[in-house]
Amino acid sequence: MRGKRQKNRATKTSLTFDEKARRDFLNGFHKRKVERKLKYKKKLEEQVKAELKKAKREAQEKYALARKSQRTVPEVAHLVEPIIEEKEDATVTITDLSGDPLSEQNVFIGPNKTLVDDSSEDEAEEKAGGLHGGLVCKSKKQMQKAVNKKITRILHKSKAMNKKKMEQTKKNIKKKKQREKLTKRK
Repeated sequence: MRGKRQKNRATKTSLTFDEKARRDFLNGFHKRKVERKLKYKKKLEEQVKAELKKAKREAQEKYALARKSQRTVPEVAHLVEPIIEEKEDATVTITDLSGDPLSEQNVFIGPNKTLVDDSSEDEAEEKAGGLHGGLVCKSKKQMQKAVNKKITRILHKSKAMNKKKMEQTKKNIKKKKQREKLTKRK
């Protein structure tokens, strides 16, 4: 029987690890993952901001269009000027009721169609094709509320906002689970 041979240690190479380089290599995966997440969050925030700007612009355009539609046209202004008739026992003034002064004071004659619950108002807006149809006899404050409501409705339908909500929901669920774990440990 033969005995064990001795190892040839002179021609062998030994590997030594640089602990810092190893740590950087292994942590690089996590760093890149975190960078991707941050990049995605920034992109999502930019999309939400862009959609908000777009919604505001659209609502303001519709608001301006509605305000313009309430004004009387200069060519027809002489036709809608108030006519004053004096009778034996009273003075009668005939005016156009769609003018700004009356609508800003919320004075209406006939069926009051401006004070409607929100659900039917939304349906009326959708049928009329947006803000313009529902803003004929409203004050400036009411019109601004309608514009803000329209902006909110547009944002709730947007994809970027829905993604942001989903992320927030996931984050809240994760925090809730962590709190539950902590309470179970105690």
